[in-house]
Amino acid sequence: MSAVAAARLDLALDHIAKSFEDPNLTIAAVARRQNISARYLQRLIETTGTSFTTRVNELRLQRALALLTKPGGQDRRILDLALEAGFSDISHFNRLFRARFGDTPSGVRRTLKEPIPSTLDGLREMAAMGRDCGKTRGMKRPMRCVSRQDNCDAGSID
Repeated sequence: MSAVAAARLDLALDHIAKSFEDPNLTIAAVARRQNISARYLQRLIETTGTSFTTRVNELRLQRALALLTKPGGQDRRILDLALEAGFSDISHFNRLFRARFGDTPSGVRRTLKEPIPSTLDGLREMAAMGRDCGKTRGMKRPMRCVSRQDNCDAGSID
């Protein structure tokens, strides 16, 4: 990858990391900011081992989990948490959340009401760090880092 392409990719990933909570974020909008085509940007992002949509959804799911598990998050409606994380459709959010974490947001909330310290700490740690923290009860896959600013592989989303 050329230096110019790497710089464009870094700018795009930084913009995505800062703007993923915007429900109107599209690959076309990110590409337009850089004066490149959406297809070219899509190919650049795919060099990290993931797609634009997968990256944005992972960031949003991490944010939703963090909001759900932080103090006070259990008192908020799941719809409000999903909207704040950037999802515009609660059904889509619930499907993605369950597929990603092995439980629904309300199921995680129930687990948190009667916390097992290691599970609660594990959920909060995973949400805060956003990298592979190992298996935690109720989750199918460990969370992976998707930020190029962290000291881990940016393309490590499964």
